[in-house]
Amino acid sequence: MAEKLRELRKRAGLTGDRLARRCNMSQSQISKFETGKKTPKLVDVERILRALDAPPELVADILVMARIANTEWQGKRSSWRRGTEKRQAELAALEADLEGEPCVKPISTASPSTVPSSRRPAGATPIPTASPV
Repeated sequence: MAEKLRELRKRAGLTGDRLARRCNMSQSQISKFETGKKTPKLVDVERILRALDAPPELVADILVMARIANTEWQGKRSSWRRGTEKRQAELAALEADLEGEPCVKPISTASPSTVPSSRRPAGATPIPTASPV
């Protein structure tokens, strides 16, 4: 899509700066779209195509590409917002640190005196307490 936008601009005989003014955008934004450094929103692509007076069949093709690019990019963006990639990297580091170590640590047994009475099963014998001497 980036190449198509640049090709259309050059065919129209416009500089990036001139196209930017027609679209009410900055020249650097146009440049980022044309080099693929930034994915343009669908609205931005429509404004650019209108400013270039692109043929309808080409407009349809480029808009399809823009929709696909935005759909793919949206998923990536939302995972960044949720921190998914950061969490995956943290888990990978933890797994690397734990290699060779058992995955499950043994559960220590609790003596009846350490289990609170509210947690003992119904009908369990109360634990005798030591009487003061």
